[in-house]
Amino acid sequence: MGFLIVIAIGTILLNLPIASGTEKSISLIDALFTATAATCVTGLIVLDTGGAFSAFGHLVILILIQIGGLGIMTMSTMFAFLVGKRISLRQRLIMEESFNQFSIGGLVRLAKYIFIFIVVIEGVGATILFFYWQRIYSPIQALYLAVFHSICAFCNAGFSLFSDNLMRYKGDLIINLTVITLIILGGIGFLVLLELYQYGKNRTLSLHSKLALKVSLILILIGFIVIFFIESNNPLTLGSLNLSEKIYGSIFQSVTARTAGFNTIDIFRLKKVIPGLILYFPKSRLKL
Repeated sequence: MGFLIVIAIGTILLNLPIASGTEKSISLIDALFTATAATCVTGLIVLDTGGAFSAFGHLVILILIQIGGLGIMTMSTMFAFLVGKRISLRQRLIMEESFNQFSIGGLVRLAKYIFIFIVVIEGVGATILFFYWQRIYSPIQALYLAVFHSICAFCNAGFSLFSDNLMRYKGDLIINLTVITLIILGGIGFLVLLELYQYGKNRTLSLHSKLALKVSLILILIGFIVIFFIESNNPLTLGSLNLSEKIYGSIFQSVTARTAGFNTIDIFRLKKVIPGLILYFPKSRLKL
């Protein structure tokens, strides 16, 4: 019900003329799709996020992404912290279920750690992106882009204010490294982040954290190797790039394909591997 309410409110707000980049309301179905995609952090879009929505629309999308990426209970608990409200027993029991814990002990402390992780990680990501983009854009616009993309990357949402997503930065080390790090940190989960933070003191990791880290690393490496070798000779994706750009593109696409929805290479131009055959899509027709 919480997610339905958030999506409904987001749909209404995105359907307002003030949320549109053209000052004319977008269709209700487009508003509903965008609100749902943002809240469920899918990265799917039916409109160009940067051009179809105003600053108000971007703010609504960003709030939906933050709520969806962190969860209703996490956001409501953090809000309670900010206003100094006491966490009731009922809320603690719901938090126990939401965080997949076996007891209510330490849940409030866990929620506080989550809040700190969010502020620090998204803040550091936004700072790095700001100093990068302020060389190209005005300080206000650079900060605008930095905050939006940092939150989207950490929440694994995949929304971008650029019409080509992040394809223009496929060969840029700073953008690739920053976004990849944010995606991975947001994707492995807060419980794993907490254990990593406390590792220096405890020197132990739970089975859950070990599996999350090892499986994530294995999947990223496999994805990188497969994409690199299949696409290195594809002139429509990695073929025309130098070695470092091919490596950046392969790693980025391997990381983002697992959870995030960003892209630095044209997904439509990727080769399609079918037992013994490699298909690719040129501009006009399908060739075998």
